[in-house]
Amino acid sequence: MMRPLWPLLTLAAAATDKNKLLVAPAAAAPDREKPLYLFGHIPKCGGVSFVADLVGRLHLTSCFGRKAVVAKGENWTHAMERGRCNFVNTEQWLGEHGGMVRHFPRPPRVAILVRNPESHVRSQFAHCQTPGNRAKWHLDKAGLHDWVTRWRDAVNGDKSAVASAFKLCHFNPLNMMTTKLCGGYNHNGLKPKHGWSETSCLEKALEEVAAVWHIAPLEKYDQSLCVLGLRLGVRLKQCSCGAPVSAFGQHKQHGVKRHAEMSAATVAIVRDLTRTDDAVWRAATDRFDRDVAQLSSSCAAPSSSSSSE
Repeated sequence: MMRPLWPLLTLAAAATDKNKLLVAPAAAAPDREKPLYLFGHIPKCGGVSFVADLVGRLHLTSCFGRKAVVAKGENWTHAMERGRCNFVNTEQWLGEHGGMVRHFPRPPRVAILVRNPESHVRSQFAHCQTPGNRAKWHLDKAGLHDWVTRWRDAVNGDKSAVASAFKLCHFNPLNMMTTKLCGGYNHNGLKPKHGWSETSCLEKALEEVAAVWHIAPLEKYDQSLCVLGLRLGVRLKQCSCGAPVSAFGQHKQHGVKRHAEMSAATVAIVRDLTRTDDAVWRAATDRFDRDVAQLSSSCAAPSSSSSSE
């Protein structure tokens, strides 16, 4: 039986806030000291749209990942050191030997999006089951309930179920957000990588939720852009202080049609497979709401009009 998760939820609120300042001072820094940014991309959490908005609306310049200005094979660390770019988008920002973070010339400010776990699992499977992706990864056509049932059977000890589940979708839905945040996401099996237990991985994930520069739930995507605009000193016509006042436009669907609703039986299985992800998503949502309140208060103050980054 899994341990109750509620004691761990307090970690995110209790952890020391390592963000320093939510809004940086107005004084310009030398190029070698200007902030660097990293988007820790958790698959199926709106990352393609987010990268497009970081570059197109918030004026970051990508060194690595989508929309990168650095040529293939070029050393993006050197490009970053020379001030040609300031932003990296990657799914491998943590993990063994420090992940991609170790390639930064100085510690970056990290931004992450998370998502309601039920929607997240449904999106993973819908992505796999588009005709093009089934052909690309040689996947069998199936329904969501069949896929999550195979993962439930694997958790319950069926040694053949993992391979069977991967025949329907190449994602591992077992607390993907949590394991990405602890650096232990396992593409191939049940247990998190690098010796993480479920409990220790959740503890690390909640520490990340509390410490990263920016974290937001996908359900508040437009507001997260407003918040980032405040942090970066970028005026967005769709925002008034920390709140969206007009639409940014539809997020990219990448060929995935509207997801079918899940049955009660499927929901029950998904919730059991994503217990720690639910804790992470709730903690991140609470953290984001606190950030919004603080930043909105600051930008409403008379002196805030001169603050930028």
